[in-house]
Amino acid sequence: MADRTLIKTATKARILLVDSDRIMLASLTSFLEAEGYEVTTVESVKRAIDCLDAGLYSLLITEVDMPQGDGFELLRHVRRSHKDVEVIFVTGYGTVE
Repeated sequence: MADRTLIKTATKARILLVDSDRIMLASLTSFLEAEGYEVTTVESVKRAIDCLDAGLYSLLITEVDMPQGDGFELLRHVRRSHKDVEVIFVTGYGTVE
């Protein structure tokens, strides 16, 4: 019988990372790639939608608030067109509001 842990770690997810802060993108990308994930980075909602529509991603990590759109717009797009993609929101704000 195959070890399920080995099977899960053998296939790492493709991750789409969206943030308007280049330092945050570089930091998260470095960490995720070191863990073996394939990471695509973009700095805008429009580019993120283009990437989602063109490729297969398992996970979208997105900033909530960006200069030209927001993470909730991406969430709506994912829920309409890419239902298998998981979404994680990140934010630099210290409050829920």
